[in-house]
Amino acid sequence: MRRFLSFVAPCVLSFVLAGCAGSTSSPPAQVSITILPASASVAVGQTQQFTASVSGTSNTGVTWAVNGTIGGSSTVGMISSNGLYTAPNSPPNPTTVTVTATSTANTSKSASASVTITSAGTGTVTVSPNPATVEVFASQQFTASINGQPSSAVTWQVNGKAGGDTGTGLHLAIGLLAALHQRDRTGKGQYVEVAMMDGVMNLCRVKFRDHQRLTRQSLSEYSVPTQQGMGAVPRAGNDSGGGQL
Repeated sequence: MRRFLSFVAPCVLSFVLAGCAGSTSSPPAQVSITILPASASVAVGQTQQFTASVSGTSNTGVTWAVNGTIGGSSTVGMISSNGLYTAPNSPPNPTTVTVTATSTANTSKSASASVTITSAGTGTVTVSPNPATVEVFASQQFTASINGQPSSAVTWQVNGKAGGDTGTGLHLAIGLLAALHQRDRTGKGQYVEVAMMDGVMNLCRVKFRDHQRLTRQSLSEYSVPTQQGMGAVPRAGNDSGGGQL
């Protein structure tokens, strides 16, 4: 009997230890999270897109909060489930808030970005790259920063024209083509320069013509009626002032 117990006892002990070892839970995944941009400057009422990258788990979901409040508030700004932050209508006190993305797979892992809320029309705006060289018919991506922080709270202009002007670009392209043609024929290059006024003067040719037409007749193609002999040609909506001499 003693011999039997001396044989069974080690076996039972080994089985229990093996069972305990097999039931040990695996350590939690090493989740890490990053947020971009890490800082930003946003004018009141404007938006800033944030993105969060989660590694170490297949669950890449995050929850967004502003100053510890999920989804934010009207005081410090709101943030959507996809990371789009909307600044409040007036700067909070203090003017810097914290946007946080927390991993849903491991809520102890999070990343934060600081956001400075500025009043409309304040701050130093810089554009990058500056300067830039762009080939004909090519494109160039520009980014703006306010007080050194990336910001989308800007409007873009080309030569003072919101969104740019195709008339000036058209005349520049024609000038470049003419210069290339001369280079092929003579071997000599040219310096091509076009001002927005050049494009405007060309577009005004229709108005100049219509001034001459008014000395002889009324202009029926305008949505605003015109009278023969008027001192100015009215323009309404998208009137082009068409018609032939």
